[in-house]
Amino acid sequence: MREIKFRAWDKKLKMMTHFSEWHLNREYNLLAFSAKEADERNWSYGDMPHEQENCELMQFTGLKDKNGKPIFEGDIIGSYTRVKRFVLWIDEWARFGTKKVSNQKYAEVLTESQAKHFEIIGNIYENPDLTA
Repeated sequence: MREIKFRAWDKKLKMMTHFSEWHLNREYNLLAFSAKEADERNWSYGDMPHEQENCELMQFTGLKDKNGKPIFEGDIIGSYTRVKRFVLWIDEWARFGTKKVSNQKYAEVLTESQAKHFEIIGNIYENPDLTA
């Protein structure tokens, strides 16, 4: 069974958050989640609501890089050929794929055998310089 995990980039706080549960409040259209950050702050539903438009949600692909690190949407991965790619969900294929940072026209499917040859070198939010 595939592990379902998410993380979120908070645009206001400029911070990546990994979380275990999330809630959508339809009345206020707020997204809130429970998380424990590296700075040991415990956030829970209601303590720190995040507005949906201020967060970018990213799903775990179910794959890990060559170091065993989980690959999420928005990650930038590289290989021995030094080609940088960013990870994204491709609706037409209903699966995760990658696009070269240097040429974003063509996407490729991201498979488990490919992922084992890549290494996560950053993500598009915390490392925008890697997308240049």
